[in-house]
Amino acid sequence: MHPVIRKPSTQWLYTILTGGLYLFYWVWRISCELNNAEEKVVLNISLWKKLLFVILVLTISSLAYLKYANDIKPFLVMFTSYIIFIFYVFCKIGSYIKSKDKEHSLGISYSNFTFIFLLFVIANTGVIYMQTALNKIIAREQNAS
Repeated sequence: MHPVIRKPSTQWLYTILTGGLYLFYWVWRISCELNNAEEKVVLNISLWKKLLFVILVLTISSLAYLKYANDIKPFLVMFTSYIIFIFYVFCKIGSYIKSKDKEHSLGISYSNFTFIFLLFVIANTGVIYMQTALNKIIAREQNAS
């Protein structure tokens, strides 16, 4: 499985329409494709699966607790876990983009801060930002081979 050039606006739209759930699938697909293309573990998918499982368990238990105990603390723990997961995963992908940019001198000037800002502040547009950078890298890799 080789990395696929995707339309950034389509990835953004899927993320919006699914309430952010597509974001997890999108990251998983990107990670699998990059790991296969590089023939090494660029992005540790098994760790992400474990973290995501923990977050889902926290989410379900937090929502149940919130409904019956009317206490928001478990929900805040779940939300904090989700934010940490997002930061970890996307900073790893961002580091990969930066290393490939340096390797190929693409001039992408990708920033993890800009991605996080766009993702959380401007309607998940960080997805467009990251996919555009990935598309440049994928296109360069395909042209080189």
